[in-house]
Amino acid sequence: MAELLKKLISINSVSGNEKEIADFLEKYLKKQEIVPKRIGDNLIVKTGSGKKTVMLVSHVDTVPAGVSWTADPFSPVIKENRIYGLGASDNKSNVALLLKLISGLIHNKLNGKVIFAFTT
Repeated sequence: MAELLKKLISINSVSGNEKEIADFLEKYLKKQEIVPKRIGDNLIVKTGSGKKTVMLVSHVDTVPAGVSWTADPFSPVIKENRIYGLGASDNKSNVALLLKLISGLIHNKLNGKVIFAFTT
């Protein structure tokens, strides 16, 4: 999970510049034989069947790096078991978590639907 998060942080996805991260997510999912629906730079993955549905959403863009950064915000650093970099907690850690969750759920029989949305 840490390596995936570090890769996500290294991708500059400041608002308005989300194509590269959307391309990465699409390629990552396709490597696992998961084909997302892509609408612009937004991706949707649906799994399961049944009447009940839950939707999990995560945005992939970040705010611009502020002037207080003392290191390259796109070069993640691990200090004391924490990963630092632009978007690490808002919201790329959630993106990494959802990617891992999709991998665990997509090939299992679910009693309900799960929709994953990665938005800009």
